[in-house]
Amino acid sequence: MPINIKNKSQCCGCTACASICTHHCITMAEDAEGFMYPSVNLSKCSDCGLCEKVCPMIHSESTNHIIKVIGAKHLQKEVRETSSSGGLFTLLAEAFIDQGGVVVGCCLNKDLKAVHVIASCKEELVGMRSSKYVQSDLSDIFSKVRSLLRSGKKVMFSGTPCQVAGLHRFLIKPYDNLFSIDVLCHGVPSPRLYREYLSKMQSIYESKAVHVNFRSKQKGWKRLYMNIRFSNGREYFKFSGYDYYMSLFLNNKSQRNSCFHCPFNTINRSGDISLGDFWGIGKKFPEFDDDKGISLALINNAEGMNLFETIKNKLVYFESSINLAIAGNKVLVQHITGEEKRNAFYQDFLTLGLEKALTKNVKIPSLGIQLYYSFMREVLDLYRKVLKKGY
Repeated sequence: MPINIKNKSQCCGCTACASICTHHCITMAEDAEGFMYPSVNLSKCSDCGLCEKVCPMIHSESTNHIIKVIGAKHLQKEVRETSSSGGLFTLLAEAFIDQGGVVVGCCLNKDLKAVHVIASCKEELVGMRSSKYVQSDLSDIFSKVRSLLRSGKKVMFSGTPCQVAGLHRFLIKPYDNLFSIDVLCHGVPSPRLYREYLSKMQSIYESKAVHVNFRSKQKGWKRLYMNIRFSNGREYFKFSGYDYYMSLFLNNKSQRNSCFHCPFNTINRSGDISLGDFWGIGKKFPEFDDDKGISLALINNAEGMNLFETIKNKLVYFESSINLAIAGNKVLVQHITGEEKRNAFYQDFLTLGLEKALTKNVKIPSLGIQLYYSFMREVLDLYRKVLKKGY
């Protein structure tokens, strides 16, 4: 029998099943919420079983075990400013291109849609920096990666743990010329929700959005801000807790069902290296934290260690412990919770529309309270800076 998704929590939308089907009987179709799921044309199915064989949700085991925990930051301030954390991904990707390889990662295209693309030069890596809090479109990227690998090309693939695991399952066999990076993931929101949110903002600002940064560092690394620029020159800049889209995400109300049952929230990682933010590092190493971003790198095997060795002289870094990493990143050992509230939001989204669903499910403080909290955060930051207290 072909793959049969009886419960949406069983599917992460990685496209491995659709990509492996030689009879092209599986396509990825968007459901009402805006997430992609496999749709099977039974009349074309040969019952070969490949689609189930490559499913990472059914076969989620990993042979990678963390061998070293690193905290690191890029030496160039400009790179860190446009990166989510410390700019380590950029160095790893540049080193890979210097070795003659290509890098596959997530970018926002000209329509600001999150898509996985292939970069063959360093200039194309800029769009892969910084987090995109929406599920990316993989389309036929797995097949393209396989073709590159079979031709002998070195490929670095970066994505969420389920995407990395899906690629490895799809490839069936290991490739010495493949290197993978998984990101520490808090779950992925719906592309439809993102589209409608962006449309709402364009209507408010009476202009087409030309740039989106889900994690602007204008106010520092630890203060998450949503930033949207429009073609008419206007700009939206809002603390994430007061932005409807980011508030939903941070409160686990917009993610895919499978994110609440994720088998990849484990120290047995999908990638050769895992990357994330080293949250809480200021408590242990206050002298290291300048609030411009610190990368957490989990080196998961010899291949990961070898690549890290090639770029470590371009970093300021230190070795740490898995316990400290887990303290700041609970997704290393546990998946997100609150699926009931998530389901309630999407039910309202589908029946009431975006505006009413947001009003009902997201509580944004009044402008006066926002200004008060902003002032108190500034005072707290100054206090910590004067007393050199990290967080």
